[in-house]
Amino acid sequence: MISLFFVIQEMVILRFTLGILLKQLQEKSLFVLQFSKIDAKKKYGSKDGNPLSFQDLSELVDDLKIAELNRLVDKKIIRYVSEKGYEFVNSKNSSGINGIYRIFLPHSDIVPTLTATGTKDCIARVSINAETPDDYKFLFIKEIYRKKKYRYITAKDCAKLQGFPNWFRPHNRENIAKKQFGNAVSIPVVYHLAKSLAMLLDFVS
Repeated sequence: MISLFFVIQEMVILRFTLGILLKQLQEKSLFVLQFSKIDAKKKYGSKDGNPLSFQDLSELVDDLKIAELNRLVDKKIIRYVSEKGYEFVNSKNSSGINGIYRIFLPHSDIVPTLTATGTKDCIARVSINAETPDDYKFLFIKEIYRKKKYRYITAKDCAKLQGFPNWFRPHNRENIAKKQFGNAVSIPVVYHLAKSLAMLLDFVS
């Protein structure tokens, strides 16, 4: 079992080394953030975050048909705002569609970042293999999504994905525990990052 002293020691090293790193990167990060805002305004202008017309969407999706948008409206995925255009019914990805945000494949070496609102994340009960992205998409919809061969991930799944040790005791309420793990940082990543920075700055051998 990891001792409390070891955990505190690693936390002190992490806070100190990350503090130095963040201070060095702060100026650069602020520049990148401002530049991205300017770039976004230049490209989208008043359309950014607002409903998009069929013409706007046609510039993003080749050979888009009105019928395709109507089907999405019927399924309550998007809606039409009079004299403005189309927008998502749920503005946040984590809201999901039909109760599902993401479905992870069980054989994946990596998974996307967990979020505090990721209660609609799922894991497939079967694996699929394909040669091309289109084949993957076809098999995924046919063999997993339509056949409902998936389940919602549990707090225990979240703990494993975040690298928490088996002895860690999360909150006894499933939804709160999943939120905690979604807000957490992957333990192995923090450990190896802190260790590498500490070695780089000659704090440890």
